Amino acid sequence: MSTLTILALASNQLTGGLPPNIGLGLPNLEILALGGNRHSGIIPSSISYASMLSVLDLPVNSFSGYIPCTLGNLRNLQSLYLAENDLITEFSTSELDIIKDLTNCKYFRYIDLSSNPLNAFLLNSLRNLSTSLEYFQIQSSGMKGSIPTDIGNFTKLTLFSLSFNPLAGTIPTSTGNLQNLQVLYISENQLEGSIPSEFFHRKNLATLNLGNNKLSGSIPTCLVNLTSSRRSLLLYSNSLISSEYLDLFENKFSGVIPKSLEALVNLNYFIMSFNMLHVKFQVRELSEMSLLNPSLGMWNFVALHTFESHNVKLLNLNCTISKLDRLALLALKDHVTLDPNNILTRNWSTNTSACNWHGITCGACHLRVTALNLAYMGFVGTIPPHIRNLSFLVRLSLQNNSFHGPLPNELAQLHQLKFIYLQFNNLDGKIPLWLGFFTRLQHMILSYNSFAGTIPSTIANISALEVIDLTINNLSGGLPEHMFYQLPKLKSLHLSKNQFSEKSHPTCPNAGYWKYYHCPGIISQEGYLQNLVSSEYLDLSENKLSGVIPKSLAALVNLKYFIVSFNKLQGEIPNDGAFKNFTGQSFIGNVELCGSSKVSNPTMPNC
Repeated sequence: MSTLTILALASNQLTGGLPPNIGLGLPNLEILALGGNRHSGIIPSSISYASMLSVLDLPVNSFSGYIPCTLGNLRNLQSLYLAENDLITEFSTSELDIIKDLTNCKYFRYIDLSSNPLNAFLLNSLRNLSTSLEYFQIQSSGMKGSIPTDIGNFTKLTLFSLSFNPLAGTIPTSTGNLQNLQVLYISENQLEGSIPSEFFHRKNLATLNLGNNKLSGSIPTCLVNLTSSRRSLLLYSNSLISSEYLDLFENKFSGVIPKSLEALVNLNYFIMSFNMLHVKFQVRELSEMSLLNPSLGMWNFVALHTFESHNVKLLNLNCTISKLDRLALLALKDHVTLDPNNILTRNWSTNTSACNWHGITCGACHLRVTALNLAYMGFVGTIPPHIRNLSFLVRLSLQNNSFHGPLPNELAQLHQLKFIYLQFNNLDGKIPLWLGFFTRLQHMILSYNSFAGTIPSTIANISALEVIDLTINNLSGGLPEHMFYQLPKLKSLHLSKNQFSEKSHPTCPNAGYWKYYHCPGIISQEGYLQNLVSSEYLDLSENKLSGVIPKSLAALVNLKYFIVSFNKLQGEIPNDGAFKNFTGQSFIGNVELCGSSKVSNPTMPNC
C-alpha cells in the first residue's frame, strides 16, 4: 500500500471511520476520494503524513470533530472538499482556523466546507491564502462577520460562494477586482448598503446572486453593461439578474427604473416587485424590446405589464414544465436499478412539479430543466436515451455513481450542454463522435470510467472547451490532428493513466495561461512542450511514451509539478532550470532513463 497514489472509493455505501494512522501507511498518496459514503468519526491528524496528497475529497459523509490543523502541513494540497459533514471549529467564537492553517499550501486552489456546523467568524484577512485560489465555497455553515476586503486580491478566483450564512456588513468594492470571477453567490445573508457598480464591468461574470439580503440604494444605471454572456444575476429580496434574467424582487431599492435598461436586448425575465421604485417611462416599451426576438426562440416568453405599489410585477404566462422533460426524468428513474438512499423513490413523485425534485434545476420562467445534478447518490443503472428530450439542459452531473454501459447516441440532441460531469462511474464504449458537435461545451469530465478507443477528432471543433479530463480510462492511439490549435480556451487537459503511445502529433499551442496540462504522446519532440510557458502541472504518467525528455523543458520556469513515471522514456534527465526541483519520484518506471545523483534512485542509474 505504500506505493498507492490514488484511493478513490466514492459512493460505495462504505461505513466506519478512517484508520487513525492512515497517513503513515500511504506516504505517496496523491488523491483520497471517499465522498458520498457513510463514513463517520474524526478525520485523523495523521493524514498530514501523506505528504504527496493534493486532493482530499470527503464530502457527503458523517465525519465529525475538528478539521485537523495538520492539513496545513500538506504542502502539495490543491483541493479540499469537506462539504456536508458535521465538522466544527475548536471555539465557536474564533475565526475559521483552517483558513490560517492552509497558508503554507502554495498550490491551493479549491475549498468547499459547505453544510458543516462551523459557526465561526470568517477571517478578517484571507491574504495569506495562495493567490492561486480559484474556488471558495462555504455555504450554510453559520459563518459570521463580514466579507473580507482583501478578497479582491485573489485575481484567479472563478467562484466565490458564501450563501445562507449570517454575514453582515457591506459588499467590498474590491470584489470588482476579480477579473476572472464567473460565479458569485452571497445570497441569504444580512448584507447592507448598495451594490458595487464594479460588478457590472466584469466581462466573465456569469452568475451574481445577492438575493434575500438588506441591500438598498438605487438600481445602478451601469446595469446596461451586462453582456449576453451573463446568464443570471439575482437580487431577489436582494435579487439582480443579468442580460437575460433581471430580478430585483423584495429589497429596499428606491428611485426610478433606469430607462437605459431598454438597451438590454436579450432581456427575457424582469421582476422588481416589492421595492420602493417608480417608473418614468412606459413599461410597454421595455416589455416589447426583446421578448419576441426570433433569435431567442428557445425561451417561453412572458409579459411585463402589471403594476403594484408603484413596482413592476411579472405576469407569468404559460410557464409549465415540459411534459417531455418530465417523461425523460421518469425514464431515468426507471433505469436506476439501485437507489440506496431512496432519493428518487421518496422525492421524485408524480404528485409534485419536477422542478421541485431533488437534483433538478429549472429555468426561472420557462420551467424547462436546465441542470440535472445527481452526483454522489450511489445509483446503479444506465443512462436512458430519453434524456435527449431535456433540450434545455446546460449541466449534466452524474459523477460518483455506478452508471454503466455506453453513452446513448440520442444524447447528441442536447445542444445546449455546457458542463458534462460523468467521472467515477462504470461507463464504457467509445467516446462518441457527436460530443464534438456541442459547440457550447466548456467542461467535459469523463475520468475514472472504462472508455476505450481513441479520442474522436471532432473534439477539436469545440472552441469553447476549457477543461478535458479523460484520466484513468482505456484510451489509446494519438491525439487528434489540430486539437490544440482549434481549442483556444483550453486550460486543463488530463489524459494520464491511459494507453496513449508515441505517434505523430501536432505542436502544442503557445498556451501561456494553461495551468494543468496532461499531454502524453508528444514529449520527445523538441519545440512542442516548451510552448507551455506558464504551465505549473504537467502529468504524462503511466502511458507508453518513448524517446527522450527535451532539455528545452527546463525553460518552463513556472513548472512546479512534473511527472512522467512508468513510460518508456530514455536518455538523460535535464538537470537545470525547473528540473532542479524534481526528485526521482517524477521519473520512476522508465528503465532507460538516467540522471544526476539528486534524481536517481535504485532503479535509475547516474548518467
